Amino acid sequence: MDDRYPLVILDDMRLDAASGILGGTARLEDLNPDDIASIEVLSPAQAVRYGPDAANGVLIIRTREGERGAPRWRGYVQVGAAVPTDRWPTRLGGFDAGNADSLLRNGGCTLQAVGAGLCVRDSIGVLPSTLGQQLRTAVPRQYGLSVSGGGNLVSYYVAGELDGDGDPLSLSRAEIDRLQSIGQTVPKSMQSPLHSAGGNVTANIRLRPVSSVTVDLQGLRVSQDIRAPAFLNSLPNGSGVEFQSGYLPLADAFRVQNVSTLSRWLGHINATWRPTPAFALTGLVGHDGVRLQGDREGTGAFLVESVVLNSEDLSLGADYDWRLRGLKLQSHVGWESSRINRDSLECGSTTAVGCTGTLQSSQLTSRQRVSSIVLEQQVWIHESLELAGTIRRDHFTNFPTMTRTHPAMHVSWIKEQLHLHVDYGSAGRRPLLFEKPETTKELSAGAEFTSRLGRVTIGGTVYDMRSSVFAPPLLLPSGPPISVAGTIGNRGIELYTSARLIERPDVALQVEVSAWGNRNRLLSMSPPVGISLPGALRQRAWVGYPVGGYWATRPPSYTDANSDGIIESNEISGPTDGIWAGTPYPTQGATLVPELTLRRVRIGTSFDYQAGHVIFNRNHWFTCADGQCPEAIDPSTPLAAQADVVLNAPTPRYFEKGDFLAWRELWVTFDTPPSIARMLHVKSASVTLAGRNLHTWTGYSGISPESYAPQTAFGQPEIPIEPLMPALQQWSLRFRVSY
Repeated sequence: MDDRYPLVILDDMRLDAASGILGGTARLEDLNPDDIASIEVLSPAQAVRYGPDAANGVLIIRTREGERGAPRWRGYVQVGAAVPTDRWPTRLGGFDAGNADSLLRNGGCTLQAVGAGLCVRDSIGVLPSTLGQQLRTAVPRQYGLSVSGGGNLVSYYVAGELDGDGDPLSLSRAEIDRLQSIGQTVPKSMQSPLHSAGGNVTANIRLRPVSSVTVDLQGLRVSQDIRAPAFLNSLPNGSGVEFQSGYLPLADAFRVQNVSTLSRWLGHINATWRPTPAFALTGLVGHDGVRLQGDREGTGAFLVESVVLNSEDLSLGADYDWRLRGLKLQSHVGWESSRINRDSLECGSTTAVGCTGTLQSSQLTSRQRVSSIVLEQQVWIHESLELAGTIRRDHFTNFPTMTRTHPAMHVSWIKEQLHLHVDYGSAGRRPLLFEKPETTKELSAGAEFTSRLGRVTIGGTVYDMRSSVFAPPLLLPSGPPISVAGTIGNRGIELYTSARLIERPDVALQVEVSAWGNRNRLLSMSPPVGISLPGALRQRAWVGYPVGGYWATRPPSYTDANSDGIIESNEISGPTDGIWAGTPYPTQGATLVPELTLRRVRIGTSFDYQAGHVIFNRNHWFTCADGQCPEAIDPSTPLAAQADVVLNAPTPRYFEKGDFLAWRELWVTFDTPPSIARMLHVKSASVTLAGRNLHTWTGYSGISPESYAPQTAFGQPEIPIEPLMPALQQWSLRFRVSY
């Protein structure tokens, strides 16, 4: 298990420009959910034929196609509200009203200051959340329109969407008045510093010039503009924490902003010629281009980032169906070529604007090309037993020694309502800084049972994966760099069921349930050295433990020598080596999605459960480091907790269980009667009220039990961390019509 993104296949085209280390995030948000017809998830063993990065799994996305007939228009308007939450870390302050030091008078009278005789505490009070005071209800908006139609020769689907996320951050009226009273200007961009807007256009056109030829033309255009305070993009050990602690003034926090624009062009042509019913030739050519431009405003210094990514995809294939008595065979041979180009520039200065004479500057150009041959044979015996084998050979032009062959096998048996299957395969990743290509081998077996009437389906899969991975060469204090290779193991189970419990003309109830468990371990490493993950606090790769697991500092020994009830720096001792704290990745989870239909009303909801992981409560850690947590202020806290604060190191106290049950979504849809649709002069109409991030049940005391990778600079690695602020509860009202 690692954080690398799965390979995305959109309508048979690889999206290499938006996945993997060379690209960045998968950027699935560029796709409008209303344009998606289906999503299929494949494990590495099932995805060998898709080539490099299939070792991360594959998402196969199909978008909507044109519907034959007269043009059919669909449109929607959606408005919503993102509501602030009150889930913030508790910050305490100790006050000494008569102290000459303003810090000690205004909340800085900590236990350490009392023990050192610097202050005499008068009271303890709760400090307000600086960020929480600047949150307000945002009003996101979304507008969409699509048209579909065509005939035997041409069919089409064209859609567009515009959206704006609103602005949940806003300077309070009191802060604006204070800044203006001291002569500072407060422009509108500073009063409402968070802004996001974007749009996309999708076009799918199918041509049938003759009965044996089909040509699909597909395109996507995406644009996005984002403005955000710079501290929101900082990891919580940077200016984001300084802002929450009060060390970064509001005026500075909201004035310095990152402004970025993104544009993306994606398109491909997919042609199929079928001269006979049994034989087909296919060809695809596509291009995916992404451009990101980022600037920093509101400061004398500047930071400019520009990233241009282009990927090209070309493939040719031939398929032949064979039919013999009791047998059906399908043969496939294919050739594929894909290329990724990345050009990036980043420069910064503290004095002048421009990329000349800068204090820091970096320019990166990457080129990578791979060509592949795929052979696949499928055999169906009496339509109940399926046997399939795949061989794929990848050749990397930039790494000629890394040519590799990946096999796969599939066996399935269907008998009435029972379906059994076994898969084995070896899939690879694109090489980058490694001497050998990374590969993942998987063996999985599963079963699915469907009731005789088809109302209940129960299934499950067990899997065992072994991934051969490599780390960039390590620099040692002496001697040449060494290369590190290792093997990661993942074993798990996935279960699911879908049941139509009630199925009547006016009432229906459907329930979907899924559950999973995964055991991740670093099985071997050569040479056997522990690796600390870059940018991650106390996360290490160590044989026998989960990859990226947390290692805490051993708690110190302590004694209250002067019996004053306060632990001071000279009263702690002991070793400070690392001890195992837990894995940051959930090891088990489940989802529940019921939906009830009552005539024209559909009511649905979803719940998500995850457990088995720990979270480093980074916000609590920095709150204690700033002397604002209860253990640093309240003398009634246990001495052991005070000792951890004095040590000023991440002891096990700051690592908490992250188990949670989240109420993800609730939606209610009302389909209007035909009489109302006729009054509106439309074919059909519906209204949907939906809520998201409704509630989370957890024992975790931090901001959120869901560690996630925040959006960072495009194309840069991301590290799972605790969010800087809680997820906002969102409500939306969507009115949809078709005509």
